[in-house]
This record gives sequence, structure tokens and C-alpha cells, in this order.
Amino acid sequence: MANGKILLVEGTDDEHVLKNICGNRDIPHLDIAKSGGADKLIESLGVRLTLLEEGDVIGVVVDADTDISARWQSIRNRITSVGYQNVPNQPDPDGTILGD
Repeated sequence: MANGKILLVEGTDDEHVLKNICGNRDIPHLDIAKSGGADKLIESLGVRLTLLEEGDVIGVVVDADTDISARWQSIRNRITSVGYQNVPNQPDPDGTILGD
């Protein structure tokens, strides 16, 4: 994915909404990949993170309308399992940004 930017979303509705937002805001090229649901997105996240190259960026957008703590813990567990450290116990309400 060399110097790629990808935004992982749960499904088709999320994909369309975010493509429209990006288009309306003139956000430069960004690949938006639908994952077939939150569980599949989280499952694939570890592999995607291990394949990152210098300059690559992955964004994740998931619904948090049920149990935000449980959803975040699933994401956090996947991220830390591939070696990321200093992942907060709770997400920042304004968005959580992690670096290696």
C-alpha cells in the first residue's frame, strides 16, 4: 500500500456517506474499504497493520451506538496484539490518533 491512505468502514452505507463527505470537502484521494461489518473490520485490522509501509495511513470508522467500551476494547486488543503500544484505554471523543 506504499504511501497509501485507506479508511476502513463497516458497510456500504458508511462507504457512501464518507465518500460524499470527502467529495464535498475536497479531501484528496482516499480509498474507502467496506468490511462487511464491525467484526470483520476488526478481524482484518491486525493483518492490515502488519502490512503497513512507511507513509501509509489507516483510518477506522465504526458504529458506536451500542456498547462503545466493548467496541473500543475489541479494536484496542487487535491493535496491541500486533505491537502497538500506548493505546489508550478509552478513545478520545474527538478521535483517537495513534502512531508507531
